[in-house]
Amino acid sequence: MVDDLYHYDHVGVKSSTMERAEEFTRSLTPPGLPTFLKTMVRSNVATGFWLHLPMGFCKAHMPRHNSTVILEDENGEKYEVHYIMDKTALSAGWKLFTTARKLVEGDVVIFQLVEPCRFKVYIVRADEKSVADGMPELDASAGQIAPANDAKRKVVQHRVRRRKSKPSRNRSLVVAETQITSAQDNESKEVSEDPSLVTNEGTRILANCSPDFEEAKSTGNFTILVNSTAIDSELSETQRTKYYELCMTQNSYLHGNLLKSISPKLAAEIISETVNIAGLIRACDISTSEEEYSVWDKTLEGFEMLGMRVGFLRTRLGRLRELASEFQKYKNVETQREIAEQELRAIREELSQLKELRSRLDSEIEALKASVERHEHIFQQEASAAW
Repeated sequence: MVDDLYHYDHVGVKSSTMERAEEFTRSLTPPGLPTFLKTMVRSNVATGFWLHLPMGFCKAHMPRHNSTVILEDENGEKYEVHYIMDKTALSAGWKLFTTARKLVEGDVVIFQLVEPCRFKVYIVRADEKSVADGMPELDASAGQIAPANDAKRKVVQHRVRRRKSKPSRNRSLVVAETQITSAQDNESKEVSEDPSLVTNEGTRILANCSPDFEEAKSTGNFTILVNSTAIDSELSETQRTKYYELCMTQNSYLHGNLLKSISPKLAAEIISETVNIAGLIRACDISTSEEEYSVWDKTLEGFEMLGMRVGFLRTRLGRLRELASEFQKYKNVETQREIAEQELRAIREELSQLKELRSRLDSEIEALKASVERHEHIFQQEASAAW
């Protein structure tokens, strides 16, 4: 969900870099290989040097343990990068790759899985003057491979037309705590300075919600506004009703503080996922795994950083995790006891076998004892006999 923020600009238009990357991806051969695209952000290429991979892709195609993956660039250069399974991320070795390939914020990297744990990697630069590293130049208007000079001319013409027809774009939206806080402060300032956001009574209202939630007496007059655009049609009637019920519990629009840079489409997806997670929290039981709790909490934490009022869901989730942890301790102790019982049964069986062996040996000793005494007497007679 957060990845999508870097694929679109603040009015919901997909970035030109992502469009070029998707266009090139369609021409990859052989077709049908598992592929995903990642827009580079600050934490990928400047600080931290940590790259999260799509969870769905990892569940379907990555190993269920930590491993080393190979990234092969267009020149055939190979880079070993450590894959951390429980974080679905690349860490050690990723910095070397980003430095060697000179990745910057806004670049789109195409990962094509050609073999288990081996990716062919293509780079589409954020600088519109360049094309994807290692890819043939494309006719941007026709989407077909063309001779280099013709392709360059057509790409430039295509981009000029797009600049005229599309609004200016926010080249990079970096979701980091400090920048989000700054953006929220700026939004608050804009609200206070914009007279269109002030009611007749002089009360300031947020751009992403109706003037007063208390006016929404039912779903009939409940409207979900994002940047003055109603997005109710983006949600199913069931999702819309459940979202209204969530808002009712807090007596406020949960999306009221979302960053203005978030498009209506992305806001609808965030709301939809929030409703889904709330339903999962309601439906979970004492045996729900810690892994599931962790995924839900990380998702809600990301939404909270973007301005979504989901703190009450995270609070409930925290209490459930704490209670579930006690159950998990019980299950762990129960498992340890079962293991101990199994080991004890094995020891008892071994002891029984040893006792049986000892009994058999005792019988053999008794049987041989008389024979040994007789042979000892004959031995002494033989040893002391006259020459």
